[in-house]
Amino acid sequence: MSLAVDVRQERAEVLLLTDRPGWDIRFLSLAASREPRLELTRVFSGPDGPVHADSLRQWSEPESVEEWLRWDGLILGGWGGPAGRLDWQRLGEAVEAGLGLLVLPGDGASNPALRLPPVPGGLGGLLPVRVPEPRRRVAGAEPMTVVLPPAGRSHAILEGLVAGAGGGGSGSWDDLPPLRAILPVELLPASRSLIEVRGRARPGERLATEVLVAVAERGQGRTGWYGGRNLWEQAFWTGHRSAGGEVEPGGQVARQLARNLLLWTAEGEAERELAFAGRRLAYQEGETIRISSIWSDLRGQPVTGRRQELTLRASAADSAGAAGEERTFELEEIEGRPGEAEVELPPLPPGAYSVQLTGDGDPPVVSRRENLVVTRNSIEATQVRQDPRRLRQLASGARDRYVDGHEADALGRILAALQACDWQAGARERRSRFDPLAGWPLLVVAALLLGAEWFLRRRNGLL
Repeated sequence: MSLAVDVRQERAEVLLLTDRPGWDIRFLSLAASREPRLELTRVFSGPDGPVHADSLRQWSEPESVEEWLRWDGLILGGWGGPAGRLDWQRLGEAVEAGLGLLVLPGDGASNPALRLPPVPGGLGGLLPVRVPEPRRRVAGAEPMTVVLPPAGRSHAILEGLVAGAGGGGSGSWDDLPPLRAILPVELLPASRSLIEVRGRARPGERLATEVLVAVAERGQGRTGWYGGRNLWEQAFWTGHRSAGGEVEPGGQVARQLARNLLLWTAEGEAERELAFAGRRLAYQEGETIRISSIWSDLRGQPVTGRRQELTLRASAADSAGAAGEERTFELEEIEGRPGEAEVELPPLPPGAYSVQLTGDGDPPVVSRRENLVVTRNSIEATQVRQDPRRLRQLASGARDRYVDGHEADALGRILAALQACDWQAGARERRSRFDPLAGWPLLVVAALLLGAEWFLRRRNGLL
């Protein structure tokens, strides 16, 4: 009989609220269904109020922050319908407590004839951007090219997208078609712009740049903004083809972006980390120093095939060199253990050091800086390892005394113990008796006689 246990990570729960499920909402739902770590609950307007999309059961707004935190993330497809009647103060407290929030402007972002409803004041205080007046204006009279600001290229939402996107170092995504609809917004000072669009410049005009994706930290939570529309159209764009007719990498940027947006809304960057594997960062002089690392992406999956380096810096002046001197060592991936790498450092003199991991990327991925201590080690300490507890037990059993030689008054205690000993000579008598009929000599004689008898009987056929 064999028993198989399939251990699976608990799914992150995301709530999606929208007035009506447009194509972008449906595309996000499809992206969530292909992400095994997500569970999406969709709610939209019904005849009698908001209902669940799968069962048409009535949905009611959570009445406390704790009920909001049942979900890991919230996606608002516009701020009309069910979203327009939310208690924004309570929702803001939930975001501060750790809830992720992603806001899309909805269908009004692509149709200049539709006037977007005013942004609720409570929601405006949570957004990483400000939606200016007039709300009728929609940028996109001319096709706009997607570009990546250098400051946002290391964010988790762009995990796996920057390296595969076309355009190389310029940061433009040539594999995506130009966007034609985006709601213009103003980036707030504490927010971070990840993706922007740039329109075609007419003669005598400056090149207009608009924010497409922006994020901000709110307490323990996070808020995100996606100001475009027709994201689903980008997913069907196959990109430029190579000479052999195959689609080159980067043709599915929009699908990956949608999944990253959902994952970041639900979990932030909790799973994305380059860190030291193990916590032993104290060694003795002459001991082999082997340091390991573990690298995981936004989904918690191991990152392989990318160069890792360890930077070693002396914290104080010593025989190794001046304080602040840095040395770099390359880590090698551990065979059979994806995402893990290790490096063996050369012998280091005693002292305090700091180490930091750096992973290949644009910009590079760095870990937290950790302290590394190398202590002095003498030959005596290496050869002799005493256990004071066992020595005290041994001395008490023999009614003797144990004196620790490392104590300050050890010599005085030893002299006092020696003086207390009785050094007078004495005599002892010991008597012993030898009895050949007792013990093992008798057994040897009996064994020889029995063996001789058996030999004679065997030889004369008497057995």
